[in-house]
Amino acid sequence: MLDAAHIVPDRLPEGVPEVRNGLAMCPTHHRAYDQNLLLVTEQHRVEVQRDRLYYAESEATARMLLEFDGREILLSKREHLRPDPEFLRRKLVLAAA
Repeated sequence: MLDAAHIVPDRLPEGVPEVRNGLAMCPTHHRAYDQNLLLVTEQHRVEVQRDRLYYAESEATARMLLEFDGREILLSKREHLRPDPEFLRRKLVLAAA
């Protein structure tokens, strides 16, 4: 069971409803992504924001997120279905704000 997570939120003008502005995630990782507990870099690597882990719902959730820290996400073999690096870059800027 996967969720479709927007990279750039759809409430923003640049948060277009396109496949390249999305990531498939389980519901827990989706919530963590929306709360900037974990991010995905332009190199398609997961980065857990350790300084924000106190927002995790439990210690078990924090451990689960940390298991993915530094891992590369799985990408579609079809280039046009991969996350757009520009959207990923924009998410990193939004998360830092």
